Amino acid sequence: MSLAFTILGKPGNDNSVFIKIDSGQKITRVLLDTGANCLYQLSRNEIAQIDHICFSHYHMDHICGFDTVFRLLYSKPEPVHFWGPTDTIKVVQSRAMGYTWNLVHGSRCQIVVHEIAQNTIRNVKLNLVEGFSIIHEDPPTPFIDNKIFLDENLEIKGTILDHKIDCMAYAIAETAKSNFIESEMEKM
Repeated sequence: MSLAFTILGKPGNDNSVFIKIDSGQKITRVLLDTGANCLYQLSRNEIAQIDHICFSHYHMDHICGFDTVFRLLYSKPEPVHFWGPTDTIKVVQSRAMGYTWNLVHGSRCQIVVHEIAQNTIRNVKLNLVEGFSIIHEDPPTPFIDNKIFLDENLEIKGTILDHKIDCMAYAIAETAKSNFIESEMEKM
């Protein structure tokens, strides 16, 4: 398994970080923030395959490239997950609704937005066929021990910082795995 990252942008300009986790069976792509004029360092194909976008906060220099990314992701057949602090649902939904969606009949595209607060993560789904206008609320998940997301390849942890607004710091890691069958080891 390998985890590689690329810092996008230049010093003194908007920045983002692109992370690619390759398990050998699956590649997971994560983008931290969507700074403007730095996404040109990624191919259109790489952007179109992003699985998770983690926003630190919503000052302009951290979200100005949203439209570039969203243009390549909105029709992805698998859900794209957006993570962020207070106002994430409002920000992502309002930006997605800022377009005309009259030519998307039958699309199954869905985005999942996760808004992280002190003790809980609010989870909503937005569907392209509805123009992203209807919030489908799922039960909240607890935000305990900084754990945000975990699957067979990826672990995302986060903590809320103070930037005169809530601001997220993230830790991205490969999921710990064993290369043996525990039940067989116990038998031995």
